[in-house]
Amino acid sequence: HSVAPEYRQAFARQMDLVSRLTTPIDGEHEPRLLPGKYYSFITFDDGFQDAVENAVPELVSRKIYATFFLTVDALGKPADWWPVTDPERNRSLATAEQLRLTPREWIRFGAHTMTHPRLSSLAEADARYEILEPRNRLESLLGCEIRSLSFPYGDFNDNVVRWSREAGYERAFTTQHQKAFEHPKPFLVGRVKAEPPDWRL
Repeated sequence: HSVAPEYRQAFARQMDLVSRLTTPIDGEHEPRLLPGKYYSFITFDDGFQDAVENAVPELVSRKIYATFFLTVDALGKPADWWPVTDPERNRSLATAEQLRLTPREWIRFGAHTMTHPRLSSLAEADARYEILEPRNRLESLLGCEIRSLSFPYGDFNDNVVRWSREAGYERAFTTQHQKAFEHPKPFLVGRVKAEPPDWRL
């Protein structure tokens, strides 16, 4: 999510560890994985401005790909869906202009809905809007193809998955702890959450 300035060096050390122990890949495309090797794919949900400012330079200097999943209606605004006790609630997301200036060779973009709702709790029409509209809006704002979606709060059900497929996404990212790309061309991809102050192992 967020990478505050005071955590930039901790994040950099994490990326050094990632580079040493794994081969970072571009998860936006179908990876060519070899048996017996470890791979990693870095993602950020929400699209915080401080992650763009502090994480992106460290990623690019190490030639590590990353995808930012963006909450479209909140670009340039505070992330008010975070709990009041969390510092992220008062941190702003990046603006479209800041995102357009990121190095596209290493940084990709995906959708993280329009307003960050729990998709499984919405009526079908509202859920379909939250899923499809950010793809259309981001492609117009950023001038790039949006291929993937990340579910807010890791929340989804069978209908949400089906509507995401029907919206034309190639891949949807969850917060389930499972091996990614264990099967050829998976639609649902699990992730493990990590924050810069986490213990390095």
